[in-house]
Amino acid sequence: AVPTPQPTTTLSTPPTKAPSNGPTSSPTEFPTLCNEDSEATFFLKSSKLNPLKPIYQTCAWLRGRNQKDEICKSDASWGSGSTAIGPANEVCAKTCDNCTTESPTKEPTLAPTVKPTDSPTKNPTVAPTAKPTSAPTKGPTIAPTETPTEGPTSAPTIEPTKAPTVSPTKEPTS
Repeated sequence: AVPTPQPTTTLSTPPTKAPSNGPTSSPTEFPTLCNEDSEATFFLKSSKLNPLKPIYQTCAWLRGRNQKDEICKSDASWGSGSTAIGPANEVCAKTCDNCTTESPTKEPTLAPTVKPTDSPTKNPTVAPTAKPTSAPTKGPTIAPTETPTEGPTSAPTIEPTKAPTVSPTKEPTS
């Protein structure tokens, strides 16, 4: 190659014929599943005055909060099924820095993942499970159960029962 009489303003070095010796100094950008609607609502907490009344907020509201990290740690949701309102770490994944990479990745990774999959998974199963879960759900269910519970529940129901009890209680209720 012959040098130019004056310096050029653009690079003139052709690419090397051999690949570089090592990995790049910065990580590769993996595609992420992190589309977030700033007006999407998440379940924040139950009202202090009425624990049966949920309080919701938006991802835009969450972005400017000092307690953002604490709110993002909560996995409490309100309701169940298709009408459930999820926690901030699911609804506002980008704001909560809870974005996940595409799974599975297009090529095998060199090392195992750092943390295991969250348990339980965020989405419910399509069919009923063969046995009950070991712990109750965090919030009250919307619909009444088809069979009575064996003992008192740890949380109040959303609405009073519509029918009287089948048999009287052994002791007075408070």
